[in-house]
Amino acid sequence: WPSDRPGETPWIRPSVLSSIDQQQPQPSIRQIVREKLHKRSSSDLQQSLSSIDISTKIDINNVKFSRWEETPSIGRDLSTFMHQVYSEDILPCLTFPTADLSSRILTAIEQNDVTMETCHMRTIDENMK
Repeated sequence: WPSDRPGETPWIRPSVLSSIDQQQPQPSIRQIVREKLHKRSSSDLQQSLSSIDISTKIDINNVKFSRWEETPSIGRDLSTFMHQVYSEDILPCLTFPTADLSSRILTAIEQNDVTMETCHMRTIDENMK
């Protein structure tokens, strides 16, 4: 039976788990999209999608990537994959106090005029000597 000791995860009988699963079925992606699309609220859709388990999210990302891979382009609005890459990976790294600087750097990267690489402080310190 469940332990009363702090820090220990209580044990739950498999029959209890299966009854919980049956009571709370996971909505399919199509159900969520159909349900939320008519509202056209991206925050509602995002919140609903966050309720999907991680394996489903991985499957969604694989589909997005596979579609992008058929006709790859770095344009942020040309595919859902690149839109996600921009919003989650690129734009947060290019947020500077001067919005114009952020915009000019992003444009230069998109036009292949400049490249950015990871730079570790140790390397900078060694090169400054």
